[in-house]
Amino acid sequence: MIEAVRAQPAELNVLQVMRNAVRSVLGEMTGAEIDAQRERDQLMWHEPEVRAAGLAELVRMMRDMVRLVAERTGLPADDDRVIATAGAGIGVSLAAWFACEGDTSFARFPGLFDAAIAHLESALPLQAGASLRRARTQRRADGI
Repeated sequence: MIEAVRAQPAELNVLQVMRNAVRSVLGEMTGAEIDAQRERDQLMWHEPEVRAAGLAELVRMMRDMVRLVAERTGLPADDDRVIATAGAGIGVSLAAWFACEGDTSFARFPGLFDAAIAHLESALPLQAGASLRRARTQRRADGI
């Protein structure tokens, strides 16, 4: 996911980046990977120990997302806008996942996530910092 976020064009706002990164990662999953994810999801719903491990993973994901939003915007990681935007992205992902509880297919998640991110975009249009946009434009010009 981190690579998918970093690969997004500099002109996109942070939530557009999150949306595109999730689309990219989900679009690259094989049938076997989707089946494995579905099995993990079912365990999360029914096994308290697995659910507890999932909470630790959620904390790691939140920290990673804060770092990625800060990196992309050029703002410090402790900036309220960075924390709120990262939290909103993780939150809509969780909301879409919770809405799929009991669903034995993974099919509903992408659409639910996409709709939730779209809903947030007008409220949290955090853009990449000007220095990041210049650096990415220069890297493209240099063929990097």
